Amino acid sequence: MSNNDAVIGWHATSYDPALASIRLRLLQPVSYLQEKGVLVEIYDPEKGVNSYEGVIFSKSMGQDALDIARALKAAGKTVVYDICDNIFEAKASGKKQKRLRILREMLALADVIVFSTPVLRDQILARMPDLAAQTVVIPDMLEDFSNPPALRNVASRWRVAALRRFHANHRGALRCIWFGKCQGNLAGLVHVDAAVRELEVFAQSHAVTLTVVGNKRLLYWMASRKWRIPHIYLPWAADSFPHVLRSHEVAVIPLERNGYTVGKTINRPATAINAGLGVIAGSIDAYEELRPHIELDDWQRGLAHYGRFRESSDPRIDLARAHLSQHHGTQRTGGAWLQLVLPLVTQNVLAVGPAHSASSATIFPMQRPIAQ
Repeated sequence: MSNNDAVIGWHATSYDPALASIRLRLLQPVSYLQEKGVLVEIYDPEKGVNSYEGVIFSKSMGQDALDIARALKAAGKTVVYDICDNIFEAKASGKKQKRLRILREMLALADVIVFSTPVLRDQILARMPDLAAQTVVIPDMLEDFSNPPALRNVASRWRVAALRRFHANHRGALRCIWFGKCQGNLAGLVHVDAAVRELEVFAQSHAVTLTVVGNKRLLYWMASRKWRIPHIYLPWAADSFPHVLRSHEVAVIPLERNGYTVGKTINRPATAINAGLGVIAGSIDAYEELRPHIELDDWQRGLAHYGRFRESSDPRIDLARAHLSQHHGTQRTGGAWLQLVLPLVTQNVLAVGPAHSASSATIFPMQRPIAQ
């Protein structure tokens, strides 16, 4: 993703595609913009600040990012900061205060701040009401695992084979899956217990299994010792996850409404829907637009509903996919990024076609911070 003529750099502390936020808020947008002829690339430290008209920072809360942002401002360049988590409410840790200090300065330096949801925008501005930056809401780009690539390594094939054996041992069961990462007591496996209680009630009349895909095997082991339904743990891996996800019928997304979770995006139910799964979830603002197509909060009704459609296609899933395509498709969300970056590259776009018109991109208007 390097381009000697690039005028926009995109910076992150880590470019690991195992991180959903990196895939959905950096790698996919960069790829989309490059396909549209925009001169953007992953930030190249060897080229330095003077090679760019502006830099977009995603998941950047390190000293190196802060140094780059300071240098950009000193050179009269543009600083864009993209934020998708409420770190003010993230789990307490020894690194949190340092990260918060850097985040506050990065946001103060920013000319534009991009938020993943309106709720997150309001949360951050309530914490920092004096920010002078313009603000814009651009949701996550989404992933579609309806046609996953072939498995490329032995470990991935082993994981998928282990899952198939597990399901074969529980034929006829409603196959449920939870996937995600953990944030202490705020999000993740800490909330799965509540879903398991619902699955255990449902299991009194209908067989059910649960697959947990995550990054904390020990936490799974500690949490699952008292579960009374068949369950299996698989580590998340880029190769195997699409195949694992599509081997299930229902994604369960339990969550507790707290300062960290309420600003989250639509990406988890959307990922499941685009893979052909039904969804049962706790409700937050981002999920409300899917309420006609998924089950929110009523676990027993949702489990009974999806249990009835085991041998046929649930029409709500197709409607949900159509909704996501219309409101969150690549062209729509990519168009929002395009609208954001075009002013920086007006004289440097290689090819501006009809897809770049204002009518197709003006969907998430920039605003000044709300007065507090």
